[in-house]
Amino acid sequence: MTEKQEERAVSAYANQFEENIRKTVTGVSVADNPNITFREFSLQYLERIKREFSLAYYAHCRSSIGEVNKLIGGYKVRELTPAIIQNCFDKPDKLEKKVTKVYPVPNFKEILASYGYNYTKLRHGKNIQPGSLAKAFKGNPVGRKWAEALCLKTNIPYNELFSDEQASEPYSYGTINIIKKTVRAIMAVAKKNRLAEDNYASSEYVNYPTKPPHAIHCMDDEDARKFFSTVMEHKDIRIKTSMLIFILMGFRRGEVAGLQVSDIDFDNGTITVRRSTTNVAEFGLVIKEPKTEKGKRTISAPKLLMDCLREYITWRTVRIESLGDRIAYDEGWLFFKDNGGCFHPCLYREWLNKVLKIANIEHCSVHSLRHTNITMQIAAGVPIVTVSARAGHAHTSTTSDYYAHFLRSSDVSAANTIENIFAKP
Repeated sequence: MTEKQEERAVSAYANQFEENIRKTVTGVSVADNPNITFREFSLQYLERIKREFSLAYYAHCRSSIGEVNKLIGGYKVRELTPAIIQNCFDKPDKLEKKVTKVYPVPNFKEILASYGYNYTKLRHGKNIQPGSLAKAFKGNPVGRKWAEALCLKTNIPYNELFSDEQASEPYSYGTINIIKKTVRAIMAVAKKNRLAEDNYASSEYVNYPTKPPHAIHCMDDEDARKFFSTVMEHKDIRIKTSMLIFILMGFRRGEVAGLQVSDIDFDNGTITVRRSTTNVAEFGLVIKEPKTEKGKRTISAPKLLMDCLREYITWRTVRIESLGDRIAYDEGWLFFKDNGGCFHPCLYREWLNKVLKIANIEHCSVHSLRHTNITMQIAAGVPIVTVSARAGHAHTSTTSDYYAHFLRSSDVSAANTIENIFAKP
């Protein structure tokens, strides 16, 4: 070879060597498909998510990727710039989705009365969800499924009670945030695979709007005491035990549905959260691990709750035996269906409604019991680090951000306590 031929050969060999190293490390080569589009790459990413992550996360990503590909799917990954991605992020902020609003007719109450129904008979006699029922009686829009269920239970034609109106409304912050986080995750993988020079979907290049303040709904002290005393006197041991877990431990409903008998440690007086259940569109009930490592936790339970759990376990054993052939297999779930399967978390809503009815407490959600537990710990002066750990929050800042109002109230109380200490003669 001539000197120049040698230089070209050495350069080609060096490039090939570097490319082989890149393939070994990342599994993907720019040379393999340097013109891959965002749509093609995002679908490859989605297949990986399906294999390695939970179905709930996969369902979120699939929906988000479908929306993003309408905007930037045709771009080659290497062509994406911060300006293009910022434009993609800005559009969902301004877009509106078409929704069907279901409104009660103006004479809604009169029509119900003509069929012999009022608020009390519907809530307690027909076990109608009180939150939506209160909205309907005020003339506010309600969910289509709820409206159809009401008509089915009362045998009143749908068109007599409700009218449908088409409307437009902006996407929620949560929906938009999931879309943006999905793009950021895809671009992070593209950067690792040398398909993009950098992750242009990160906050270093594009703007992320601040999260709007989240209202916390929880019981006041009087309702919390009424709720607790009603639960303690409830005759159904399942309702009593589950509601005590919610109010005393602050677990999420998916975490309570995911509890197994083996998660209860009577010797040490602790309960361990190892899994959670959730309902995923098109997949049904899915059992998964908590979304963060902090979500997997073992925390101490009050003696009162452990005593109740002992009583419940005894009842559970008798119940399993009484089901006989009706139960396919005892899978070990703390709360279970008659076939032995996992209890659906939505069913706790029905049990809560029964307690609220007896206690004469206004409507509240199952999740508000968790908020009540956390705010009562803060009010009692429990350190925020401990509160956060018991709640299973990934970061202490999550607790402080969500419950900032209650922390400020606790801070005022602390200041008064310090003053009283030093003011004493």
